[in-house]
Amino acid sequence: MQWLVDFAPYIIAALQILAFLGFLVLSKHFASRTAQEKNEHELQKVNLRLTRVEDAVEKAPSHGEIRQLERQLGQVSSDIKRLEPSIKQLSNHVDMLFEKELNKK
Repeated sequence: MQWLVDFAPYIIAALQILAFLGFLVLSKHFASRTAQEKNEHELQKVNLRLTRVEDAVEKAPSHGEIRQLERQLGQVSSDIKRLEPSIKQLSNHVDMLFEKELNKK
């Protein structure tokens, strides 16, 4: 039992060194609280962005709705082309009326 008393300081020092090395290894393998909080904050940001993107995709028009809009635009375009000669004729009449009024003065 005397040897325990004689080697107690060395045993305590060795245990402290082992504990220090153990904590060092654990600190390298496990994330610190600040790193974990930072990662949680980043994850919240990404989740918010993902939610916004999902909402935008949900509100976006479907393929069928886009096709319907294309057909309607095509119809409007053909209607405008059909009205173009009438508009030109009206423009000519208006120009002639302006000339007539200008010639009166």
